[in-house]
Parts: sequence; structure tokens; C-alpha cells
Amino acid sequence: MKSGMRNCLLVVLLAMALCAPARADTIINFDELPQYAPVTDQYQDLGVTFGTDAVDALVNIIVTNGSIAVSQPNILAAAFDMSDGVISFSFAPAVLSVSFTAVSVENGVTVEYFDDQGATSGTVGVGPTGDYFAQVEFSYTNPQLIGSVLITAEEMLGPDPFGIDDLSFVVPEPATLGLLVIGAIVIRRRRPRR
Repeated sequence: MKSGMRNCLLVVLLAMALCAPARADTIINFDELPQYAPVTDQYQDLGVTFGTDAVDALVNIIVTNGSIAVSQPNILAAAFDMSDGVISFSFAPAVLSVSFTAVSVENGVTVEYFDDQGATSGTVGVGPTGDYFAQVEFSYTNPQLIGSVLITAEEMLGPDPFGIDDLSFVVPEPATLGLLVIGAIVIRRRRPRR
């Protein structure tokens, strides 16, 4: 293998390694907020904003409940109107993956994932468990990125509120495409002219 070809291959391999998407994991466990605090934009600096129930304009609140919280003591409880409970949140920038634990999943939960353009990219559900203390872990990855999530719990009539805990997400960091361009320019200039 000629020296120039070997150098070219090394630069291309280095550029590919540097351009692999880096990831930054973020975890929110809701434990730093006081009980009954309404949650909307407190986590905006981390890239996530919680929405309100579009029908009744109810806001998700923090509930301290050691019997159902995954990481003690708080959960983010769903806004509810004696029928369905709703938790929605959006990411800015969009994320590669999201996971959380749904707590007090007695009557079933549906989770809808939307891409950064608002189109549905996935839906998953869990049927009734019959257990007030049931916890279900949800995890979803989409290479086209996730812009928002809508969680709906059916018939919230149990003694403990439906909610989520330990929300985590992965933000893709910008690839180092500039290094690839610079490497190509350097290789092109070093190539002997004929």
C-alpha cells in the first residue's frame, strides 16, 4: 500500500470516528421540587418543557409519594379530570432516545412519540395491571429524533396518582463534520499532481 493511500485511509478513518454522534445523557427525577409544585418550564435549561392538558388546561404537579416513587421521594403526577391522566413534554433540541418509569399504572397507559416535525413516530401501550403500585418502564429510540411525548393513563380512580419518575433522554451532539472537510482538503493538497 502506497504511503499516500495509507495516509488517506487513516485520515478517513479518523474523520469517521470523530464524526460519530456523541451523546449527552440527561436524567430528571423531580426530587428537587417541592410537593404540589406545578411543572411547566423548570427543566427548560435541560432541554425539556412540560405541557398542560389541552382540554382542561391542567398542569402536571409534583407529588411526594414514597410508596410509588422509583427514586424517592417525588414523582411527576399527571394532570387529570377524573377520567384520563395526561403528561406531555417536548424537547428542544430533539432527542435521540427517551425513557421513563410510569408509576401507579392500574388501568393502562398509552405513550405516543412524535418526531421533531410533530408527526407520530411510535405508539406503545400497556393494558390494565389491576395494581395501584404497578411500575412500567418505557424506552424509545428514533434515529430521526424525538420532538415530544404524550402519555395518557386511563381512568385515574385509584388512591395513588398516575405519574412518571426518572425521565432520561439522550441529546445527539453536533458531529465534527468540519474535521472531515479539513481532512479532505489536506489530502487533496498533498496528492501529487500529474
